[in-house]
Amino acid sequence: MATLTPRMQEKMQRLARMVLRHADEILDQNAPTADLPARLHDAGVNARALLYLLERPGELTPDEETASQAPDR
Repeated sequence: MATLTPRMQEKMQRLARMVLRHADEILDQNAPTADLPARLHDAGVNARALLYLLERPGELTPDEETASQAPDR
């Protein structure tokens, strides 16, 4: 996701950053564990959002690394 996000359009980049930030909060070792079912639900919802972004990232800009390795014609 980290390599895909910079290639996304601005709107999708904002969404990806928000989802990644939320994933970081869910996985934080210091996160409260009082309501475990709610945390598991949050993790599932966030995982679904990450999968959606990976499967449907929207229009992407060309990958600079791949573009620089393309053979000249």
